[in-house]
Amino acid sequence: MQWYYSKNGSQLGPVSTEDLKAKLGTGEVTTTDLVWKEGMADWLPAHQVGELTAVAVIPTPDGGTDAGQAPVSPYTPPSSPYSPPLAQPGPITPGGPPFQPNCAKATTAMTLGICAIVLSLCCPLIGLVLGILAVVFGGQAKQEIARNPQWAADQGKANAAVIMGWISIPLAVVVGAISVVVQLGRIGSMR
Repeated sequence: MQWYYSKNGSQLGPVSTEDLKAKLGTGEVTTTDLVWKEGMADWLPAHQVGELTAVAVIPTPDGGTDAGQAPVSPYTPPSSPYSPPLAQPGPITPGGPPFQPNCAKATTAMTLGICAIVLSLCCPLIGLVLGILAVVFGGQAKQEIARNPQWAADQGKANAAVIMGWISIPLAVVVGAISVVVQLGRIGSMR
């Protein structure tokens, strides 16, 4: 099980249950630090999570610490300032990396952008069309990523697609114009 915890206003993790218990045992994570794992509705102080309270370090009146059962606080925060982590690790596949959901439109847009730049040099009309499609799909992908934070890793693909699309459009126009001038020059020299 993967846990996330907050420390000094920062969200940290993921860590395994054993690692989190070790951090609680040493006092690196305190009983009042907020913790979260998949399946929990909200972040909770560590002392309110049953499977973690047996190893928590409890401050003693003399300023030291004592490992043992953490007291249950009567205070429950109305809501956590933290949200669950944006991307959760997917299931681990044997011999491969964990599955991460992705935005297919961002991948498509980036592929269109790459093809647009290459084809702008040899087939400007096709490069122009692909460049426009890369800008359109890249913009749509950016909007979808904004609505689905688990796709945040694909933001770079969407941005790259838009940039490559905007580069390929004028490139295709310039190469096309040069091709037309060269062809007109050939026709004029044949007369």
